[in-house]
Amino acid sequence: MSEPAQLAKSARELLAAALNALQSNGGVSPQVEALAEPIAQAMGIMHRIERSGGQTLDGSDVALGHVRDVLNRLQSVTVADPVVDVLMEHVASSLSKVHALSRAQAAGAQAPVAAPAPIAVAA
Repeated sequence: MSEPAQLAKSARELLAAALNALQSNGGVSPQVEALAEPIAQAMGIMHRIERSGGQTLDGSDVALGHVRDVLNRLQSVTVADPVVDVLMEHVASSLSKVHALSRAQAAGAQAPVAAPAPIAVAA
């Protein structure tokens, strides 16, 4: 498995653990419950990258935005809730992996594109 695919897998698993903690813990505040959607969206992007074997990093910048948004929103939660600590741990752990994928995508987008090889025509 390529390094990008491994990063995507690891990030997806961390986000899945966060989502599982969120969904299996009844009675969370609506503010915390609303985090399920951006977590799931970031997971979906990580799954696509993983499935491509790390060849397609499309959307990693979007996933990074979701992860950052979730962390920002978690940091603004003022109600003491143990699930928030679990979410913070898993989402924060995924941040470096998603960030690395986003940087790799940006680097790939700036790389010069090679001209296609000429096609030989049979005479």
